[in-house]
Amino acid sequence: MFFGLASVWALGSPVLSNSDEPAHSVKAAALMEGEFVPPKVPLPDDGPGALLRGGFTTGVHVPKAYTWQTSKIPLCYIYDAKQSAACAPQFHADDRPSMWTTLIGRYPPTYYASVGWVTLLDTGSVGFYSMRLLTAALCAALLAGALAAATTTRRARFMAVGVLLACTPMVFVLAGSINPNAVEAAAGVCAWATLAAALVHDGRQLPRALLFGIGASCALLAVTRPLSTLWLLVIALTVLAALGRWQLLMTRLREPGVRVVVAAVGVAAAAGAVWTVFSDNLDNNSGYEPRGLDLFHVIKHSLAITPAYLRQMVAAFGWQRVEGPWPLAWAWGLVIAVIVVAALRWGGRRLAVSAVGLLVLVVLTPTILQAPTAGDIGFVWSGRYGLAIAAGVPILAALAIGSSGRLSARGMRRLAAGLVGVFAVAQVVAHAASMRRYVVGVRGPLAYFTGPGWRPPVPTLLLLALVIAFASGLSVLVYRVATEGDPVADRVLDDDAPDGRSGDALVAS
Repeated sequence: MFFGLASVWALGSPVLSNSDEPAHSVKAAALMEGEFVPPKVPLPDDGPGALLRGGFTTGVHVPKAYTWQTSKIPLCYIYDAKQSAACAPQFHADDRPSMWTTLIGRYPPTYYASVGWVTLLDTGSVGFYSMRLLTAALCAALLAGALAAATTTRRARFMAVGVLLACTPMVFVLAGSINPNAVEAAAGVCAWATLAAALVHDGRQLPRALLFGIGASCALLAVTRPLSTLWLLVIALTVLAALGRWQLLMTRLREPGVRVVVAAVGVAAAAGAVWTVFSDNLDNNSGYEPRGLDLFHVIKHSLAITPAYLRQMVAAFGWQRVEGPWPLAWAWGLVIAVIVVAALRWGGRRLAVSAVGLLVLVVLTPTILQAPTAGDIGFVWSGRYGLAIAAGVPILAALAIGSSGRLSARGMRRLAAGLVGVFAVAQVVAHAASMRRYVVGVRGPLAYFTGPGWRPPVPTLLLLALVIAFASGLSVLVYRVATEGDPVADRVLDDDAPDGRSGDALVAS
């Protein structure tokens, strides 16, 4: 069902229409030509107001199909939300060797190697959509692993609701595109869920499947994008601080399987950090105006546009030029507020407070990271960059509720039903809004599937039916996972014990 939702987005958006897809598709094709660390090419200074000014891009060898087409095809509609994508020419195959440029030529090669091999078989639209579907499959495996982690112990079952709420429509928009940000977001969700499940697991040894999930998600996260290693560090430290089970951690580290996973993730994290430093892939950033602000006004401006960043984390279409309908962002914000408040009311104190602290960090992260450089290069942040760490807010909050035993089984069922219901409706609304934008434009009829306009590879009405089926089915599945077991018997956190004993001691007694 995760793959189904991601595939609907992969097939329901025009070629090259998603965020940074032109640059990432060129990088994927270039990697197959042996371009691991392509040479720098200076960017001209096009004057005030130019998006790309100074810095560098990279020159790469690619099939000719991935040259002028990648920058020209979407131009007739991508900057005008009222314009249907029907005006765009077709993406044609062309195997002839050629030269082109891409801003992200020095990004880590991990993701591009997993999807770029398709360009060796087809350089046309079939190969392009195939790369999207491969991204969808990889993200679906990670998200399914996160959901499966909630089933490894009864204490973590309600965490399944948090996993679902971490999957905003934007997660599926990315999962249906050619963009390593998709894998970063999905790996972040999986890392939060598997690490948290491991530290509340009550077995003598951690299941091999859970260990594999931890190793795969954390290692993949560390080598996907330039900032991914930082996100992994934030996730690991937050989970440890939120659960506070240091004695259990020391015990787990004596397990051979845990040691292997820790070593593998450590190597991957070191490799990701080394690649970022020595490939110099952060120095090509050039952001949006205004530039030249002092530190105080940089902070002020960044905080002022933070609500836009938060809305982009819910849904944004077409190079993020069109945000999802405003009720969608408000509804998602409401469900996050509900689960966090419920965690404060009925959850374990340490986990609930950690969820709140992480929420504050998510809001402030764009300002913290942009403040040192925005005066020189402008504002470079996009909401989707923070999806990997933002996923921890609903996951920690849901774990706090499910593991404390303070909310009755009936209350948990009602809470789960309301939250997963909002998820299903939001996914359908986001898909319909995106399809309307591409098929007939944002001023076109609401019944976008009845008239002329852009046509995806699969009929629009069928795509709508599929997104309804997959979103509803996934919501039902998560509800069933989250509401099984006896929450009262699963109290786990030391700070939840009324007499100072650990949760394990309470269950034993």
